[in-house]
Amino acid sequence: VQGAWADTVVGQVFYEQDYEATGVVADWTTSVNGRFTPTILEDGGNHYLSVVNTTRNNNGCVLTSPSLAEKVAAGTDFVMTFDLKVSSSNNQSPTKFEIKDAANTGTIFSLTATDKNATTWLLNGGKSYDLPNTNKTGGEQTIADVPWYSVKIRRVDDNTYVTITPKLGGATIVDNVSVTASSSGGLGDMIFETKRYNANFAI
Repeated sequence: VQGAWADTVVGQVFYEQDYEATGVVADWTTSVNGRFTPTILEDGGNHYLSVVNTTRNNNGCVLTSPSLAEKVAAGTDFVMTFDLKVSSSNNQSPTKFEIKDAANTGTIFSLTATDKNATTWLLNGGKSYDLPNTNKTGGEQTIADVPWYSVKIRRVDDNTYVTITPKLGGATIVDNVSVTASSSGGLGDMIFETKRYNANFAI
């Protein structure tokens, strides 16, 4: 799991967080709404959160990590980079990953699947982008079917800019796009909202 960090000075790591644990969800808490306890599985030495298809009778769940909260205050310019894998549910939509602002009222960054088995995602609720993967129907989706993406979030004054690039090469998918959605800025909770079956997420 690649870790996430924010720089306030070029070349200076202001904050870094690894999200890696085996057998437990050390950095994430689960809402009581879903009848499902997430599991952390391993892929290539990295660990990831998963909604496992063999766990039936679940309506999905909302996982929240407060690890970024209060690490970058509102009004602070920053650059945040991380590597990301995310797949949509094969049963219900939307699957969503978002990073809230310091007040946890606005959104700095979000990706929302447009449908079940989707490869098209909405960036901050606006323009749609293709995040190509080999999504499969019938419960066969695994984290190995989803490629890594490098994500860069740059906050300057009241503006947020996002770049998303495939790790294995290829054209930049989102190129320094302005996605201003929060006037307060800073960093708060990270939230991963799953729906039923095989919505996978790694950071």
